[in-house]
Amino acid sequence: MNYRIASFIFVVLMSAAYAQLHAVRHDPAPHTQQLLQQARTAIGAMNLQSLSAKGKVRRRVKYVEVSSLTKVEEKEKELTSKLRLEFVWPNKFRVREKGTQLNGLGYEFLSIVNDREAWVYPQPIVPSTPENRRVVSVEDAEQTMIRQAQIARANVSRFTLSWLLSSWPTWPMEFNYAGRINTEAGSNDVLSIRDREGFKTLLLLDPQTHLPTMLNETIVLPQRIPVIPTGFGFDRRYNRAIMTKAREERQARTKPAQPVSIQMRLSERRLVNGLNLPHRITTYHNGMEVETIEFDEIEINQPIHPKKFEEKRPR
Repeated sequence: MNYRIASFIFVVLMSAAYAQLHAVRHDPAPHTQQLLQQARTAIGAMNLQSLSAKGKVRRRVKYVEVSSLTKVEEKEKELTSKLRLEFVWPNKFRVREKGTQLNGLGYEFLSIVNDREAWVYPQPIVPSTPENRRVVSVEDAEQTMIRQAQIARANVSRFTLSWLLSSWPTWPMEFNYAGRINTEAGSNDVLSIRDREGFKTLLLLDPQTHLPTMLNETIVLPQRIPVIPTGFGFDRRYNRAIMTKAREERQARTKPAQPVSIQMRLSERRLVNGLNLPHRITTYHNGMEVETIEFDEIEINQPIHPKKFEEKRPR
């Protein structure tokens, strides 16, 4: 799940007409300002109050199946889930994914930003002391809360940035022109974007249409391959041996965390109430396709209940 969280989830800063809604700091260089204005104009200017989108996620997952003490197979499976974005400007954002894990169990993952507060659900487990699992460090608990807020804001920002070039008033982003880069799709202008907590990404713009084409960021991720034990029977000793074999395989295939280049490519643009929005986001890890999101329903300026942005708030 941590792998999915860290990698999951997309986004970049809004059109010139949204200036009154978003506090964004910009590099004063004219080239940066010009690119931002061109991109926001290309996306479309309107009085955006809310955005709601539904989509389907298809994720390729590699895993190892231990079906006996002598049979260990590497496999790949496509998992699907449902994604829901609900944004109310200027300061309420919610990203919800619901699906099924490799083991068949269902899951729900939420990233919520409500003005200055942000959190994820399920909440990360706070580490306890090795001597007593009931004892939790106050410092560890605080760091866990900070980390989940960072994850929530990053997950929301990937969508607001890549779709709308926007942030929110209490969380400004800094933009800088970083030059041009050649990609498979041709030459692209590059904007470097960062926030005050260290979240940073590159946004690529088509020099002809000025529309965002890709987000590119580097994240340090743990190198783990899921190991699924199967082939259980009625013999408890044999079942324990299967579990032990699976644990050994898991340990042997776990590698230290490494930097991973994550590209989120935006495509299949269509107009929605005057906004030019991508309806497909394809994610690559080090050049390998791992995930596709296809949006089949996007609504603009429809009512969204404010209680949704209070859901699963940490107590």
